Amino acid sequence: MAYGDRRSTGFTGLGSVIAVGLAGGVHIAYLNDDDVLGYAVKGVFNEWYVESVPDSGRPCGQMSIDLDWNGYGHVGYMTGYSNTLTYAYEDMAGWHVEVLPRGRGAAT
Repeated sequence: MAYGDRRSTGFTGLGSVIAVGLAGGVHIAYLNDDDVLGYAVKGVFNEWYVESVPDSGRPCGQMSIDLDWNGYGHVGYMTGYSNTLTYAYEDMAGWHVEVLPRGRGAAT
C-alpha cells in the first residue's frame, strides 16, 4: 500500500501498544490509516510485516496486547464511539474478531 496516496485522519497510531515475543520479535497494535486495527510485527531478521485486521471496527482509546505461546497476538480494545469491548486474536487460520456482550450478567 502506498501511504503517500492516502489521507490520514490525524489519529493514526492512537492507543498504540507493544509486546515483545520470546524470540525477540516486536508486535505493535495501533489504529491505522484505514481507521481499523493495524498490526505490525518486526521479525528476528529486522523485517516488518504490516497488516490490517479484517472486520475489526474502529479502535478508539486504549488497547491491550498479549502474545500466546505460539507468538500470535491477542488485542483487546474499545470499538467506535459506542464503547463496545472487542477482542481480536490471530491463530493459524488468520485473524478473528469477537464483540463482547454488554451489560451485567451477559451471556458468554
